[in-house]
Amino acid sequence: MKEFLTDDPWDKALPGSPLASDSPAGPAGETALPEGEDPVREPQETGSDAPMSENVANETNDGQELSPRELERRRRAAERAKEERRKLLQNADARYKKGDFAEAESFYRQAAIYGDEKGEAEEGVWASRTRGYTDYSCLYEEKTAREFSVAGDRARADVLGKFRGEMEEEIAACREEAEPLEAQVEAETATRREAFAANRNYYFVRFCIAFAIFALFAVACGVSGYFILRSKGAAAPILTGVFGLLDFAAFVGLAVYAARLYFAQRYVMRNERHASTDDGARLDLLTTRIRLLTLAIEGAGEYDDVPAEEAEEAYEEAYEESLEADETDGSAD
Repeated sequence: MKEFLTDDPWDKALPGSPLASDSPAGPAGETALPEGEDPVREPQETGSDAPMSENVANETNDGQELSPRELERRRRAAERAKEERRKLLQNADARYKKGDFAEAESFYRQAAIYGDEKGEAEEGVWASRTRGYTDYSCLYEEKTAREFSVAGDRARADVLGKFRGEMEEEIAACREEAEPLEAQVEAETATRREAFAANRNYYFVRFCIAFAIFALFAVACGVSGYFILRSKGAAAPILTGVFGLLDFAAFVGLAVYAARLYFAQRYVMRNERHASTDDGARLDLLTTRIRLLTLAIEGAGEYDDVPAEEAEEAYEEAYEESLEADETDGSAD
């Protein structure tokens, strides 16, 4: 990130500053310090930590008074930051007027790094994201909706002032479509759940039988192999070979049933995910859209400090509770 650095003020006084005329010069053009004062170099400030206003503090955080050199350096850094921000805003405005919203957003974001007390840069970011306040589909994305929920009042007022009515209408339409679709999806899921569970149990039983046969032949092969060294007849080697072949066949059967049991279990698990069917995927889309648009309208709420998955579950529970409340109110009427 760009650092706002002037010529090293520790080597010479800045031109036009009081140090250049009033301060006595030391050896090699250096400005002499008051007796007993150590030339403590303050760390350079960059990025969002750089000063962004003309009101330069005269003291550090620990109460130590700043030297005139440091005050001058900070003043010049603040002026450069202000000028850089002005140029970036000009470039952003020019691209916004041309309809190049992606480039305009990039410049507005860069300008915000140099300070945005009035919210101009953030306002430009959301004006670009909504393509000149003509499209709010960017709020369908989780990250964007969460970012907008904590945006400044000025940016939120501009976007919601234009789209709030449309967003509320879309939320109502999504809820109207989602309510019967949810009942249908749950009924279909329950029907498939029974069939998939029966299929899984079928292969589980056969897997257990195959495993028992495999273990039995493995023990028989081991016992007969033990007697190879204890007897001189041919019976032990023959039995060991026979049991070994049977054990291998049992292992193949075990592997087959294990694979089928694995896929049967996968079907059971996939059945519980709505995305496995077209109707379920549509239901997920509707519920997600309701949640994100509600978050965008209401702003940061009680679910912002929890992980996304937990927040989604919480929003779904709140949505179901609201549906139950509506049904209760309807029956009461």
